[in-house]
Amino acid sequence: NTEVFTAGFDPWGGMEWLSRKLQASLFFLWGRWYLPIPMRRNVALLFGKPIPVKKMAPEDITQADVDEVHEKLLASMREIFDQHKSHLGIGHKKLVFE
Repeated sequence: NTEVFTAGFDPWGGMEWLSRKLQASLFFLWGRWYLPIPMRRNVALLFGKPIPVKKMAPEDITQADVDEVHEKLLASMREIFDQHKSHLGIGHKKLVFE
């Protein structure tokens, strides 16, 4: 959440170079007092209904099966967002998946 932590970026490319050498993504992240302590903000966590998924052997899974479950996940997330956005004070926002 961008209101809880601030992310810093290296404009000179030093962090990118080091990340490539270490084969790990490195980044600057800070909160209150420039420490990894989150800023005081309200954070909402919402849960939805479980999404049923057919149990299949890994070699039997097709891209169509993955796309079907992915569409169910996105539809469920949109439904939860639309149902609760006015209670969270963001009733004017729209959820966009790109």
